[in-house]
Amino acid sequence: MSTHAIHHALLRPCILHILRAAGYHSTKPSVLDALTDIAGRYMLLLATSTAKHAATDPEEMGISVTDVRLAMQECAALVPEKVWEDQVWEGEEDERGMEAFL
Repeated sequence: MSTHAIHHALLRPCILHILRAAGYHSTKPSVLDALTDIAGRYMLLLATSTAKHAATDPEEMGISVTDVRLAMQECAALVPEKVWEDQVWEGEEDERGMEAFL
């Protein structure tokens, strides 16, 4: 069994719990496999982006919260509540999503 198959098998129950919490109590195995694959790819994208941001920061030896926050912004997991034009007009960055994360 490859590492990809093991990771897929471990992520599958998590996706089932997320679907149950969202109100779905049954699904086809192909749909579950597709959602599990999408979630796995998204987690890989977040991890890769976090590692990239950590590698470009010469002051930190490891991964910091800032690296994770930048990766989440890059992957659209954290987005500002105001559009960019409103932030520029007011001269202040919208950090409400960040404050809730931290």
